[in-house]
Amino acid sequence: PSFYGPCFDLPTTMLPLESPPTHPLHTSSAIRWYSGVIGYSTLTADMFPHEITPVEKSKNDELRSCFPGEDQFYQIGSKKFIMNSSYPDHAENFYNLELKDDDVWIVTYPRSGTTWTQEMMWLLTHDLDFEKAKTMRHGDKFLFIEQSILIGKDMKDKVKEKHKDDPKSLEFFKKMDILGYDAIKTLDSPRCIKSHLPLSILPPNLLDTAKVVYVARNPKDCAVSNFYHNQGGPGGFVGDFDQYWPLFKDGLLLFGPHIEHVKEGWERRDNPNILFLFYEDLKKVCLDI
Repeated sequence: PSFYGPCFDLPTTMLPLESPPTHPLHTSSAIRWYSGVIGYSTLTADMFPHEITPVEKSKNDELRSCFPGEDQFYQIGSKKFIMNSSYPDHAENFYNLELKDDDVWIVTYPRSGTTWTQEMMWLLTHDLDFEKAKTMRHGDKFLFIEQSILIGKDMKDKVKEKHKDDPKSLEFFKKMDILGYDAIKTLDSPRCIKSHLPLSILPPNLLDTAKVVYVARNPKDCAVSNFYHNQGGPGGFVGDFDQYWPLFKDGLLLFGPHIEHVKEGWERRDNPNILFLFYEDLKKVCLDI
């Protein structure tokens, strides 16, 4: 679609993918901040080949003022994907997930039609059982693999205390306490998984093993939808759209930069195990029907 034109030129052939470093001495340092003290932990390239670095102080302070539930944001790899303070401790576990050849994954930047696609894919993998689908919660159909790390422990504890008399909320947070890379081991096949993590920091054999649906959306609509979505929930965005838009445009929001996220899906679109879709095309098909 033409709205992607100003952002990047869609290639007519698949671009060569960046290969992870293979030197046995290559390491990447994840810098962790605890109570104002810098600590270091080292991940070998085999465990996680992308460098993890803290967002520089002035930008991090700006993000903290907008997202009061976070203390430190991190940039991942050469494309500087943004993740929260919980991610560095779990990066290698997501990257080294054990996959099955009948796994079905949905990968998107947030607010790109994830739940919509999830509902269609669940029905296709469960013999179009509409009656059962009506009785199930969205979260029980597809495992949101990184959901458990999206809210920091301190913020999660505060929310639990606030909603301690609400059984449904407590049940939700009980599930969130189970890390996605542990929860996936309990799923029956075919396992249905969704993620907002960019493809480059998901398991490197994902497209050699599983089936993946990647959905991209017009970045302008995506930004507006994320703005309203991020205002809800614990540690949500505090501010107006004039503050939000530059953060989105500059790739400083969680899972961003949006354009790099989408490009990773687009560059792999010729792989037989991935189906690359545009949100707008899905919407047009529905309108045509």
